[in-house]
Amino acid sequence: MRRSSPRKRQSGVSLLEAMLAILIFSVGILALVALQSVSVKATTESKFRADAGFLTSQLIGRMWSDYAAFDLGQYDYNVSGSSCGNYTGGGGNAAVAAWVASVLETLPGATTNSIQIRLTRNPGQPDHNRVAITICWQPPGADDWRQFGTVTQINM
Repeated sequence: MRRSSPRKRQSGVSLLEAMLAILIFSVGILALVALQSVSVKATTESKFRADAGFLTSQLIGRMWSDYAAFDLGQYDYNVSGSSCGNYTGGGGNAAVAAWVASVLETLPGATTNSIQIRLTRNPGQPDHNRVAITICWQPPGADDWRQFGTVTQINM
């Protein structure tokens, strides 16, 4: 009777172990690439949201500085409509037009109909001179709108 040597019974095991190690390593690398992709997307979204916050703060600062010289009603812009991309009505003064241009330049997918500035005028009431600013944009490759809104009271 012929016996097979222990070496023959184990031939190919090293190759199998190497292939399994390469498979595990490849899955790990793919997971890192996916994590990097998600990280870049989150960072981009965060940047756009920070830009929208900066832009609204910039306009509010302008309104505060113009409070004594102008009627705040001149800042109303697209007061009709209730959803992103569907605001209508136009309006605003030269400062608003310049601000809207900077929004369109800064945020991808923003349109003149995706920006709204509403001023509540109720003299003697707690909500007098309340300003609500809403900016919507649509990042590249996104199907839905991103929205940033802020409300402030401008009283002297």
